[in-house]
Formats: sequence, C-alpha cells, structure tokens
Amino acid sequence: MRHVLLAALIGVGLTAFAGEALEIPAIRMPAPSPTLAVSDSLLSGLGMLEDDVKKVKDEAARLNEQRSTLLKAFDDARKEVLAKQKELTDAMKALEAQDKALDDFVAARLPEDKKADYAVRRQLQPVIDWLKLKDDQVSQLLAKQKTQADTVAAARKAAEDALAALRALGTPDSQEAHKAYADARKAYTTAIKNYSAATQTWLDNIESILTDEQKQVWRTRYRRTASPLDLGAPAPAARE
Repeated sequence: MRHVLLAALIGVGLTAFAGEALEIPAIRMPAPSPTLAVSDSLLSGLGMLEDDVKKVKDEAARLNEQRSTLLKAFDDARKEVLAKQKELTDAMKALEAQDKALDDFVAARLPEDKKADYAVRRQLQPVIDWLKLKDDQVSQLLAKQKTQADTVAAARKAAEDALAALRALGTPDSQEAHKAYADARKAYTTAIKNYSAATQTWLDNIESILTDEQKQVWRTRYRRTASPLDLGAPAPAARE
C-alpha cells in the first residue's frame, strides 16, 4: 500500500511521500434515541396551545410505533458496517505485510553498500524514471531524502497517534469531555500540519535537484491534474 489514506486531509504533502498507509479511520455513527419525545415545558414555553400539544404527543406516539423496526434495521446495518470495517482493516494489513515481505526479500539480495538506499530509492524511483534523472542528481536526491524520510516517518507516526487519541475519546457528552475532545482535535490538527510540512520538504528536495527543463515538467503535472503525483504508481508522460 504505497499511498497515504489521509491525503484528502492534508493534500499534496502526504501523497507525495509514498510511505506506509495510515490506519483507516473508523466510521462514527450516531446513537439514535430509543423514543421520540418533546417536553411539555418546551412546547408551553414556546406558546403552543394545549390542543396542539396533544397533537404533538399523538404524532410522537405514532412515529414511536415505527421506531422499534427502524432501530433494529439501524442496529443490523451498524453491525454489518463494523464487520466490513474489520474485513477492510484485515485486508489492508495483509496487503501491507506482502509489501514488507517483498521489500525484505529484495533488500536481502542487494549489495551491502546499497541496502541502506533501498527504502528511499524505492519511493523515488518513479520520479527518477519519469524525469530521467542523471546519476549525480540521483545521488544528491538520495542524500537529501534519507534524512527527510525519517522526519516524514516520525511526523506520520505523530499524526497516527494523535488520531488514535482523538478517536479514543468517542463522542463528548459533558463539558469536560468537550474540552478534552477540543484539545485532542487541536493536537491532531497540529500533527497533520507538521506532517504536511515534512512532506512538502520532501517535494522541495526533489525540485531542488532538477534542471529548469525538468522543473517545468514536474510543475506541469500539478497544474494539469490539480492533484499530487502518486509516487507509488508509474508517472504519466509529460504532455507536449
């Protein structure tokens, strides 16, 4: 899985760094009330006439007769979604395990002086091929990205941890819970921004070693598609 699942949240930076996939966000579903009701004090406080209050109660009672069936349908669907969520997560982990297995297999067969380059070079190879980088450009790029790869990985881990902490809080149901949720969300937003900045540096490092002609091709990709280059897939030929 060589693309990042949070790309929609932080744009260019994440998909440009072809790291391991982030955890699939869990689907959050509201907890519906078992019955429908409107308090008398609310209605009277709004000036509703007594006859209309009775009509409201009758309508709530009518809807509640259907509610148990709807609640059962909701619960059945929720269980199916959660089961599919687990299947999706398990499948993603299995695919990632295959990725790692192949990486380990390849790395074990490389010359000793090239093993340290493999992880970063694998991510950069589509760009190297697409822009036809010279050997000296590749050497410069590898030197820059070896350090940045660790920075991006650390920022990604921080974003994952912040997301897990936010998700663990669940739906806030008190003033204290709302504050804790707001603090966790702020920390998550900061982590995402840091991740985006780190991956933007990854992009900047690529551009820094390009010739003017190569820069034009590189930038044209973004203008033409309004989307970042997915380094996990073959790059398209530049449009003339």
